[in-house]
Amino acid sequence: MFSTLGQDLRYGARMLLKNPGFSLIAIITLALGIGANTAIFSAVNAVLFRALPYKEPDRLVQIFQRFRPQQNMDRMPVAPANFFDWQAEQQSIEAFAAFRLSNFNLSGDNNPERVRAALASANLFAVLGVEPDLGRTFQAGDDAAGSEPVAVLSNNLWQRRFGGDRSIIGRTIRANNKQYTVIGVMPPGFRFPIGWVTSDVEIWSPLTLEAAERNNRSAITLDVIARLKPNVKLEQAQKSLDALMGQLEQAYPQSNKDWGVNLMPLADRGIIGYRAMFLFLSLAVGLVLLIACVNVANLLLARGIQREKELTIRAALGAGRLRLVRQLLTEGLMLSTLGGLVGVILSVWGSNLLTALAPSDLPQLKQANLNLRVFLFSLGLSVLTGFFFSIFPALSLSRSSLQGALQEGGRGTSDNPRRNRLRAALVVGELGLTVVLLLSAGALIKSFQSYMAVEPGYVAENAITMRIALPAEKYKQGPQWVALFERVEEEVKAIPGVVTAAIGSSAPMEGGGEVTRYTIVGKPEPDPTARSLKSEYIRISPDYFRAAGITLRQGRSFSSSDVEGAPQVAIVNETFARREFPDKNPIGERIRLRGNVNASARDEAGNSPLEIVGVVADIKEYGLYLMTPPLIYAPMRQSPQRTMSLLVKTAGEPTSMLPEIRRRLLKIDPEQPVYNLRTLEQIISENHALFRFNTLLLTTFAAIALALSLIGIYGVVSYSVSQRTREFGIRLALGAESRNIFKLVLSKGAWLIVVGLVLGLAVSYPANKFLARSLKESMNLDLINTGPMLLVVVCGSMTLAVLLACIVPARRATKVDPMIALRSE
Repeated sequence: MFSTLGQDLRYGARMLLKNPGFSLIAIITLALGIGANTAIFSAVNAVLFRALPYKEPDRLVQIFQRFRPQQNMDRMPVAPANFFDWQAEQQSIEAFAAFRLSNFNLSGDNNPERVRAALASANLFAVLGVEPDLGRTFQAGDDAAGSEPVAVLSNNLWQRRFGGDRSIIGRTIRANNKQYTVIGVMPPGFRFPIGWVTSDVEIWSPLTLEAAERNNRSAITLDVIARLKPNVKLEQAQKSLDALMGQLEQAYPQSNKDWGVNLMPLADRGIIGYRAMFLFLSLAVGLVLLIACVNVANLLLARGIQREKELTIRAALGAGRLRLVRQLLTEGLMLSTLGGLVGVILSVWGSNLLTALAPSDLPQLKQANLNLRVFLFSLGLSVLTGFFFSIFPALSLSRSSLQGALQEGGRGTSDNPRRNRLRAALVVGELGLTVVLLLSAGALIKSFQSYMAVEPGYVAENAITMRIALPAEKYKQGPQWVALFERVEEEVKAIPGVVTAAIGSSAPMEGGGEVTRYTIVGKPEPDPTARSLKSEYIRISPDYFRAAGITLRQGRSFSSSDVEGAPQVAIVNETFARREFPDKNPIGERIRLRGNVNASARDEAGNSPLEIVGVVADIKEYGLYLMTPPLIYAPMRQSPQRTMSLLVKTAGEPTSMLPEIRRRLLKIDPEQPVYNLRTLEQIISENHALFRFNTLLLTTFAAIALALSLIGIYGVVSYSVSQRTREFGIRLALGAESRNIFKLVLSKGAWLIVVGLVLGLAVSYPANKFLARSLKESMNLDLINTGPMLLVVVCGSMTLAVLLACIVPARRATKVDPMIALRSE
């Protein structure tokens, strides 16, 4: 067997070298399909299949509290007292760990820096099963009240800020105006948490809870993970904790009524919404590979028909049909292997392009690369591809008739109607698949254009924002916060080229505000957990609306007299005014705030009511694609906050002002960093990033599919012309006009495109439904209804492109010399 296999390989190599043009076209066609699939699989592997860098990660779960009356509150943080009660549950959970995301202001060396931090229970690293690269991690007692502050550093921070100095263990660093002793450095590649934030945590410090917070069941403030006991399934742990939460609900009805628990594999954190998106992209790029396979199958049929006499004679000399099929399959597998190798090279470029285009809210995509799993995928895909496009031509050609082939004389080809129908059916199939991809890409492009045309409600040009977070140890009271932020505002306004500057708890679309509950004074108070009682709450300085370019519709803006001790005031947006005061003027009405939505409804603050003094235009606070939320603006002086955004409006390019802005801020406080520096235009661009990423990929796949389809139909029509040379010669000799021959050839292409369009339109309906569902799950967006215009454009463009592809062989048919054609017969 191995000797005959070697013969097949040597013979196949000679045949490929004998037809270099055919071989090159087939290899490039396959390389495009295999390379695109390999690149997409590298992204899927990085986002969906990459194992978490922890010990036995399949046993790790995240645990949420779930508020049963509301479906959208099934992944809420955990109350500390509930967490400590859960730790007593030992039936299915081996260990629990809690953490809280935070930020640290690192200072020293005249280089203040804001880094992401996590405050964690002492057993966090033990639960994860990860050892440090240097030093140690937390131990029992590190999270006790009064313990010395210690910190564990990420490998990246250790290398970047401390130069990889191994003597860092035992040294102190200054963070948030406190001294922390460095006790450990984590290994390269370690990341925790994954999926919570777009930037990696770089410092871990013990989570220290005072007695009052440990016993709190109302404030949901902790993220909780747990390690399941060996051989315990997720469903078992869910039932066990359900029973425990039921007991807590009975024991503490005032705080725990209607609260349940929800378990999720830790690996699913941050990727659930992307599964549908990557599945659709995988199917789309799979269609491209299928079209490539169809093209190569047609090429093999065309070339195989020219070899029909050779195969028939081999059969007459004793070669069985299985032997002939194996020979043709061997040649096909050699083609696909070579195409796969070129495809792997192309996929490296494609993976680099994917990482460059990756949106910031999908950081795992940055890790897409060619590893062993991706290489094995490409190898397996090459083998399957080779078998797929070889088997049908091999079976068809192996049925050759000895008598029919020998009767063809010296031509070496035969016109087999069944074989021609197979080639035509393959082309019709790839045309139909191309129509599906073009319609899907067109729908995405139309939706993207529609969302891009949405006005944000503010002026993004020449505006830049940055965050400033004041450490509690240094700036303890609200008046200190207000004083520093007002000084920052004054210093920046004095910079030449700055039009104005303002402070806000978040810049437009930045996402740094909070959601608060409220009631309207004078109206009956509904259930405080009702969704209609929630609004975005933003604290601002008086020049905020001018800096952001937000239009005042009614009333007045805030002034220097809106300070602590003065009557409390608020400005609302148009959506808030329409919802709460549809038939009256909102100016003079009063709002009572009930606290952050993450606080219990039973812990409502007895705040003084805020009088509405103005109404401003709506802005797309949650993003261009999402509904406009109700907004309540409050004066910064009356509602101070430790973490705010500086919004700067400039006369020219805003980034050119950054060095001077930094210099003036360091003059105010040399230990205070700024972070999240972005122009408002960058924020809008980031808002588009994932949508733009999907649209670009699908459009690229559709363009490749269209090119391959046109090559395929050109090959079918061109081969049909070569098969009918004698017929065309006789027609011309008998007086047929060239234009009749031209129309005859074009009619074959027209028939193929008509059937292909019908097939594509039939398949496009379920494909469009799947695309709409993927878009909804991954980005919470609706696919815009394109109407009949897209169908007309796609069908018209496909028809025109196919007819253009048929023109060259059609013109060649009209130039057949009747005498040469007849003499060749």
